Amino acid sequence: MLTAVLLSVCVLTAGVHAQLSAGTLPVDYGRDAEIHWRLPTPGSVAQVTVHKKAKTGDATLAYMATYSKRFGQQINDPYRDRVEWSASSSSSTPAITIKNVTWSDEACYICTFQVYTTGSQSQTTCLSVRGISNVRMDLQQTQPGELVVSCSATGKPAPNVRWDAAGIDNSTETIDLLVENADTTFSVSRNLTLLLPTSANSVDCVIDGGSTGPWREQISLLFLYGQEDQEVEKESRSFAGMIAGIIVFLAICIAIVALKVQRKKKMQQRKALFMLS
Repeated sequence: MLTAVLLSVCVLTAGVHAQLSAGTLPVDYGRDAEIHWRLPTPGSVAQVTVHKKAKTGDATLAYMATYSKRFGQQINDPYRDRVEWSASSSSSTPAITIKNVTWSDEACYICTFQVYTTGSQSQTTCLSVRGISNVRMDLQQTQPGELVVSCSATGKPAPNVRWDAAGIDNSTETIDLLVENADTTFSVSRNLTLLLPTSANSVDCVIDGGSTGPWREQISLLFLYGQEDQEVEKESRSFAGMIAGIIVFLAICIAIVALKVQRKKKMQQRKALFMLS
């Protein structure tokens, strides 16, 4: 759980709206982010409201949550599944938790204090989401005797993708393909070309991004040996069928020859009896 304690240094004056910036909070993709605000000067808070504002594009404020002594803690419908008021939250030290952070949560969050007799004050903190959101591995036999394995990752900053092909003969890596997506993330892909047959049972793709450090994704090549076994079995069946056919053909030929010999003997026997009579 990430925690940021946001402190202000300005004093509220009657009827004045003071807008304060509290900086940027980094958070890893898929983790929970907890944002804290604190009223810097003593006062009686009537209501606290939290809004979300996109960093780029649409500058419209999206209402997220409200806290007041009269109505308690409220979360707006679109955010109820993933946003909640933290257990330690109060009117002077509000805190919200965003669960399972995604790229769409990379925005600025504005907390506005409505204070009796002194006016209002807003504090802004922005979430910076980093890490890897998607990893994909594919393989394709582009031509006989050649297999291309592809590894791609999407994240921010641009992930570092490489193949661990140590000990694998006849393998070649291609340069990275980098694409910037509409959500400001980057997709990086890297191919590994293997010449068949190969002695490798599997190959590892190493992805490095975010603060979690590198991790490995493995793809098995055992199916190649299954294909080879199937080919051998197919050839064996074909050869066995051919031998069986030859045996049957020879058996028929032998039967025909034997039948002809038997008929010839019978004819000779009949001819001999006829001459004796």
